[in-house]
Amino acid sequence: MRKQRDPGILSYVGKGLIRARVFPIEPKKDKKIQIRYEEILSYDAGVCRYQFALATNHICKIPIEFLKIAVNVNSQDPIRNIYSPSHDITSKREEEHEAKIKFSDENVVPDEDFQLIFSISKDPVGLNLFTYKEDDDEKGFFLLLAAPSIPKPDEINPKNVVFVLDRSGSMRSDKKIDQAKEALEFCLRSLNRKDNFAIVTFSDEIDCLTDSLTRAKDDEIDEACSKIKEIKAQGGTNIDGAMKEAFGLIEDREDERQTYILFLTDGRPTAGETKPETILEHIGKWNEEKCRIFVFGVGFNVNTHLLDGMSQKNKGLAKYVKPNEDIEVIVSSLYSKIANPVLADLKLDFEDIDVSKVYPNELPDLFSGSQLVVLGRYEDGGEGTITLTGKTNGEKRRFSDEFRFTKENDDLDYIPRLWGARRIGYLMDEIRLHGKDKELTDEVIRLSKKIRHSHRIHRISRAGRHASRFGSGSPRWPA
Repeated sequence: MRKQRDPGILSYVGKGLIRARVFPIEPKKDKKIQIRYEEILSYDAGVCRYQFALATNHICKIPIEFLKIAVNVNSQDPIRNIYSPSHDITSKREEEHEAKIKFSDENVVPDEDFQLIFSISKDPVGLNLFTYKEDDDEKGFFLLLAAPSIPKPDEINPKNVVFVLDRSGSMRSDKKIDQAKEALEFCLRSLNRKDNFAIVTFSDEIDCLTDSLTRAKDDEIDEACSKIKEIKAQGGTNIDGAMKEAFGLIEDREDERQTYILFLTDGRPTAGETKPETILEHIGKWNEEKCRIFVFGVGFNVNTHLLDGMSQKNKGLAKYVKPNEDIEVIVSSLYSKIANPVLADLKLDFEDIDVSKVYPNELPDLFSGSQLVVLGRYEDGGEGTITLTGKTNGEKRRFSDEFRFTKENDDLDYIPRLWGARRIGYLMDEIRLHGKDKELTDEVIRLSKKIRHSHRIHRISRAGRHASRFGSGSPRWPA
């Protein structure tokens, strides 16, 4: 008051709620409010939980123009799993004891608090289990997280990467070919120096920029980048021929390292073999080395049935880029996540626990800085051992830990919703790959209604109103 500054008044109004009064806010003016507080995070069996009171939909319906959450996590022990059951976060980890998490959105009315889970462990692969079960009459839900330690530079597993780039005439529009070339150059310069690479470009004709798998030395990469700059877009789209050429480059390899194919196209097959079913059959026959295929479909003219089949049947991932999106950003972002493979051919064993409807049903490879997220159902609960096995350069590795599948615990009510969303994703993939099916469609609708209903009850309960959460008044989850 002596300094004649406008006051900001804080008052505690009970039940953990603090009211802030700011005066004055003049017409068409902004006031910046900065709040600093400290709290002790809950910690249980190596897992920390943080919740930020973000939900405002029950007190204000005006959208927030721009929302950004940035979280820096530092720990004396190595950080393993980082997961948000409430928001789609991105995380960046350059070393084991620090992680940077971000979330952003625009024109949004938050309807859920921000939740963050992270675990700390000195094990090479950190395993964490979370369970939800209402009573003995219904199956439980589980969420399993697995994250590897970040390897030192001399511990990174070498890999083979074959880049397959569409240079057909349609890639000239919206500067797609220029963005794709820049993305390819980024990926090349991000290779580890023990990696091998090859480049295939295609239109109706096939062209190899490398005669075989080539060691990722500086001079080899510089030469390849010079050739990439000269690529011109013209002609048709021979997907079948391009994939045959890519597999031909790796069929004579002698090492046990994992091989990845990054395939980018903006069109449907118009040259060579054009039937999607036949192309998928050929790829299944050619892929004797069990290469992982990651696909980028650009624009709305791609054959999603073909591209989904290429990735899903070969333990990869399909990403789709809208016409106005930046190809370079999306391709380079995904490549950064798969740059350092840790474990391949993953398998989970739950031993004495009877589990079902586990997703993803085909486990992806585990990469440095990434994590495995598995959701499923279980029968009776109890103590059990979970074992994760995989291969590193052909050598089998095994990681086990003891966990308790609770017989009754309804605290983590986000787990059923996460499982339901994964289940719907699996059913939608089945419909997209194999055609419409009434039974699958009905289950998608039933699950969607259940998720919406349970989410609404969760929000009402969190706002302090009387409601039962997954109780007798709400429909049961499908068995």
